[in-house]
Amino acid sequence: MNGCGAHVRGRIYYENRLCHAMDEEEAEEFLVTGHMAGNETLYKEIKQVKAGEMARVSTRVNKSGGINALRYFSYRRGMEIH
Repeated sequence: MNGCGAHVRGRIYYENRLCHAMDEEEAEEFLVTGHMAGNETLYKEIKQVKAGEMARVSTRVNKSGGINALRYFSYRRGMEIH
């Protein structure tokens, strides 16, 4: 297997280890609407960045490291785009 590509009953496995469990509620929403709302994905542990956002990865030891979504653009009604 290459990466987390083996799907078995809504779960992804990598080298016989569970990688991520599928979120049944989000899967149902996707089947009904055809898209994912907000930052949700089909998997509980995986989030997505929205339009106008970027992911920032921090590995600093003295501060809390992690991944955060930062908004870099926000469209406001009546705003001129050049």
